[in-house]
Amino acid sequence: MYVPEEQLNGRVTFYWRISRLFRTAIVFLPFSVGIFFGALAISNFWVALVASLFFVAHRFFYTLIWPSFEHIHYRFEIREHDILVQHGVLFRKWSSIPLHRIQHVDTHQGPLQRIVGLVTLQIYTAAGSTFDGAIPGLRPKRAQELQQQIIQSRGDDGV
Repeated sequence: MYVPEEQLNGRVTFYWRISRLFRTAIVFLPFSVGIFFGALAISNFWVALVASLFFVAHRFFYTLIWPSFEHIHYRFEIREHDILVQHGVLFRKWSSIPLHRIQHVDTHQGPLQRIVGLVTLQIYTAAGSTFDGAIPGLRPKRAQELQQQIIQSRGDDGV
């Protein structure tokens, strides 16, 4: 299968790690306490401890190590007639967004992305009201360049 050429900015792994760390601290650590007490109610202390520690280890692997693998496999390319986006570590997904179907292109930047200096390019087509494709982890200047490239590729300024 064809592999798109351009990778995301390397800072995206830091952004993914920080955002997942917040999510883990707010949602999943309290959930692991629930797993501990739930397992303790039906089993002994050691089984409950192992179950909750296994869950915490899984979350920290997903938070700290997995973003490096995601960065390696998240690629994109603007071709003559479409935008090709590839992502996925274990299961790869290729999305082709035809340029003639693109309605508009937006950039999105949340508070953490602003701190890290990254934006997400969101691509909207005629198919719906939500974005149909996204390219995260771009520097603002690169996102603007891609926006202009998509406009020029379409041949009009309706994007």
